[in-house]
Amino acid sequence: MTRSLWATVPFWLAFLLPLIVIISVYNRGWFAALPIVVIFGFLPLLDWLSGIAPIPREAPDLAFNTWFRVVTWLWVPAQIALIVWLVSAVPTAHLTPLEIFAATLSVGSATGVGMTFAHELIHRRKPFEQRLGDILLASVTYPHFAIEHVKGHHRHVGTPRDPATARLGEAIYTFIPRSIVGGLSSAWDIERQRLKEHHLGVWSLQNAMLRYACVEIAIYAVIAAALGSVAVATFAGQSLAAIAILDIGRMNNGVEQQAYCVDKNVPLLALDLLARIVPVRINARPPFSALFTLWLSMMAAVGLACRCSRSRHCS
Repeated sequence: MTRSLWATVPFWLAFLLPLIVIISVYNRGWFAALPIVVIFGFLPLLDWLSGIAPIPREAPDLAFNTWFRVVTWLWVPAQIALIVWLVSAVPTAHLTPLEIFAATLSVGSATGVGMTFAHELIHRRKPFEQRLGDILLASVTYPHFAIEHVKGHHRHVGTPRDPATARLGEAIYTFIPRSIVGGLSSAWDIERQRLKEHHLGVWSLQNAMLRYACVEIAIYAVIAAALGSVAVATFAGQSLAAIAILDIGRMNNGVEQQAYCVDKNVPLLALDLLARIVPVRINARPPFSALFTLWLSMMAAVGLACRCSRSRHCS
């Protein structure tokens, strides 16, 4: 049944990430980097070793699966708790600078996965689910994504007007900064145009971009006042890592075409249901569970980046 709990089992595996991160950091030494090794090393290796799935099958329709919605809701407190642990416990745990750096990147890897949950939530119809998406994005200093992605990216994807579309042959080191800066500019323009159509001034709290800015300033101010500069650095660091993972995952200008045949490349048991998702480019209105959900996004960000591009073309 498409509405069964079993159909969502691969998504529940994401909740192991915070536990792995915390246990790894408290084990000190190189263990602090274990989640990074798992996500950026172990998963691509398993993907490579698994070969090609012999019989691709259609993924279950998760758009109307209540259990899938519950997964996305529950990730919000899980991610917030992980970040609170990072900024409050890690700076006072007597870790070395390298261990703090590894812990920050490890948490950023987990919150990078959370970006896919946020993506799912901002496409939902219900306002409370959209607000949950806003909370996740605010927790990684990327709230404008809710505006630019839905109202900008989906309109201009694949064109020079889309900052999230990589140019042919563009290096990742130029794409990520351009995507971040261009996304901010695009979101501001979208909001300015919306306010203009409603005869409202841009410098008012009706401007969602200004509200987002106030929220982020408040978050950083509270962390700085309560926990100090190291906590601020860890919060900013995990945000940068999460944003980088998101942008790496959508950098490849052929990633959507490659995603059509990802079922041929990721037949691992735990990822099997996700690997058969057919992520078609549809309009911005939900249900939107088919596009860049959890493990598919991770494979786009990690597995595809670890293979020769010519070896992953669909026939």
